[in-house]
Amino acid sequence: MISVWIEKQRAKDVLLQVFKSGNIGVTYAYGKTNGTIYPKIRNVHFDYDKKAVLYTFSLPVGMDPKEIKKKEYYLQQVFGENIEIEGNYREFKLIVSLQPCHYLENERG
Repeated sequence: MISVWIEKQRAKDVLLQVFKSGNIGVTYAYGKTNGTIYPKIRNVHFDYDKKAVLYTFSLPVGMDPKEIKKKEYYLQQVFGENIEIEGNYREFKLIVSLQPCHYLENERG
């Protein structure tokens, strides 16, 4: 049970790093403070039958949803070409189809 949680956290960390390296988020400035708010990763689900990982994330307020499609190449560089992005204005799903994957092997074994 704990190993499943750890693998999900690792998967979340990978997606968060993609958001950071691709500057996928909303920048803000408040006085002398500034920063970036990245999409919030809501869920990670391992689908054993389809050999895929399903990420659900939501965009911060003020972020243009078109930015996700514009910067899809960042996701492909990390996850490969076998990805699908579905979503609307706020909530998105990223489906990563896997070849034999350590996430699935670790969770089952």
